[in-house]
Amino acid sequence: VRTATKRQAGSGTKHSDSAGRRLGIKRGEGSAVGIGDIILRQRGTKFWPGENANIGRDHTIISNESGYVRFYRDPFHPNRKLVGVALGPELRLPTPHWLPRVRRFGRLQVEDAHIKRQLIDWRPKKELMLQDEIAATKKARANDIEQRIAALTETFKATLDAETAAVAAERQVYEEVLLSRGLTVDEARADIDAEYAYQRRLEVAKGLITEQEALDK
Repeated sequence: VRTATKRQAGSGTKHSDSAGRRLGIKRGEGSAVGIGDIILRQRGTKFWPGENANIGRDHTIISNESGYVRFYRDPFHPNRKLVGVALGPELRLPTPHWLPRVRRFGRLQVEDAHIKRQLIDWRPKKELMLQDEIAATKKARANDIEQRIAALTETFKATLDAETAAVAAERQVYEEVLLSRGLTVDEARADIDAEYAYQRRLEVAKGLITEQEALDK
């Protein structure tokens, strides 16, 4: 008896049900979560991420901070159900809009003076390797600025007294430096004015000059 050798095609309507995607809430109200923990899986945005939470491309809501899960509604978004993470068990969400959000900086106060000095003096390895070159570049740049100021001061002395000529030369050189960094003329002059005003205030505070002398300058 002859039979067909070609296998019959499978049905297109039967056996098409795939396994469930394990959707739903994974961490309930008040549950402790860590950074990156999945709070809930969903299709679409039935829930929206609130404070200290984020949403993935598949609408999974993930915690950005370690804390406690809170399901809540925001008065500014009454139609949205939000999921957030409170940083403490006593905190509730949403945070009133007139108050600052509670933030965790993740830092500790260093009490040991030796360790504190090590942290202050720490530099990246690349910077340490180039330390001599960086110092030489800074020194050359400072010398160049001093020479330009000295040359301009001598030029301005022809029409100005010595003190005014020195100030005018210094302002012009620093204005050129700021312009080379991309600032506009108005921005450069505003920065220089602010710096000079700050220096005058420091001199008055230290008792080096009087307030009237600061105004005259």
